[in-house]
Amino acid sequence: MKLEWKQINELYPVNKQRIWLNNCGTTTIGNPQRDLLADYLEDYSRNGVFTEKYSYPIIKNEILSILAKLIGTETRNLALIHNTFEGMSFISMGLRLTSKDTVVLLENEYPSNYYPWEFWKKEGIKIDFIPMQDSPEAYLNAIQETITKLKPTILSLSPVHWCTGLSLPMKEISSICKQYNVKLILDGAQAVGHVPVETEAWGVYAMAFSAWKWLLGPLGLGVLYVSDQALDELELVFKGTQSVVGDSEYLPYKSEIKASADRYEYSTSGYVDWIYFLGSLRMLSGIGFDEVRSRIYELTRYLKEKVNKKAYTTTHDNLPEMKSGILSINPKDGQNTSELAFLLKSKGIIFAERMNRVRVSPHIFLLEDQLDIFAGYLP
Repeated sequence: MKLEWKQINELYPVNKQRIWLNNCGTTTIGNPQRDLLADYLEDYSRNGVFTEKYSYPIIKNEILSILAKLIGTETRNLALIHNTFEGMSFISMGLRLTSKDTVVLLENEYPSNYYPWEFWKKEGIKIDFIPMQDSPEAYLNAIQETITKLKPTILSLSPVHWCTGLSLPMKEISSICKQYNVKLILDGAQAVGHVPVETEAWGVYAMAFSAWKWLLGPLGLGVLYVSDQALDELELVFKGTQSVVGDSEYLPYKSEIKASADRYEYSTSGYVDWIYFLGSLRMLSGIGFDEVRSRIYELTRYLKEKVNKKAYTTTHDNLPEMKSGILSINPKDGQNTSELAFLLKSKGIIFAERMNRVRVSPHIFLLEDQLDIFAGYLP
C-alpha cells in the first residue's frame, strides 16, 4: 500500500501554524514522540526509575539497534552523548596530535568540526582547508589533490555541506583516504538520516552527529560512533562513573575502561531525551529510512522547480542528479537577502540565512501544497 504522506503531515501540529523548512537546523516534535513522552512520564510518575516498560537497558538497546543498522555498524561502537561538538572533541582530544600532524577540513565547515581541531594549533598542528566547490566532482578532485600533496593525518568533513546542501561522493573519498592511510572522521549532523552513511564500509575512524536534524530528535542529544580501531587507539578524555567496567558498583573505584563506545557516556544522561528520540526513530524506521530519504529528495526537487519558475537560482541548478534535502536559494540581482528573509519570516516560514542565501530543508511531514505557498511568497 502506498504510504500516505498526508497522514504524516497530520501528525505534526506545527503544520497548522508554520511551514517548517529548517529541518537541517532544528526540527519540531510530532504526535508520536509527544505521545510516547506522555506515556513514559505517566509511568515514571507511578514507578520512578523502577519502571519496567521504560527500563534503561531496554530503551538504550532499541535506540542503538536502530542507529547501528542505519549507519552500518554494531551497537558496541555507538554512544549517546549531547551534541556533535562534544563528540568531535572526544575524538580530537583523544588523538593526542603532535606537530608532525596535519588536519584537513572543508572551507567554511560548521564550527563543531573546526573548534575541536583549532585547539591543537597551539601545539604546532597544521590545519589546511579544501576550498568550497560547486559540485561533488569538484570536491572530489580538490580532496584528491590536497591529500596527494599534503599527505595529512586526518581528513575531517561533513558528507553534506551545511550551507549549500552539496552531497560529497563519500565512497570515492573514503578510497582516497585508505590509499594514503588518512584517518577519515565525519561530522555526520547533516548526513545521518539524510543521505546513506556506511561507517564500516567507508572505513570511518570516528563520527559524531546530532539527533535534532534529519532524525527528528530532541535538542541536546547526540551520537558518537567510534570504530574498533579508534576504540583501541583513542585516549579517554573524561573518565566518569559510567566509563568503567562494573560501573553499577561505585566503590571501590575502578581502573578498567569499558571496551565499547559507551565509555563516553561518562555520567547520567538526559533520559527524557532518549524517550523522545526513540519515538522519532520508531516512526522513521517504521516508514523505512530509504523511503524517508526518497521523500526528502522528492520534496527538495519539487521546491527547486518552483523557485526556478520564480526566476531564482539555487545551489542545485546544474546538478540534476543531486540527492540532498538542503536547498540554498540565491537572491536575485539587486535583491537584499535580509529583506527577503524578513518577508518570509513574517509569513510563518521557518528557514535559515546562510552565506547570503535562503537555505531551506523540507522533511517528510511537509506536503507539496505547503511548498507552493512558500514559493508563492517569493517576490
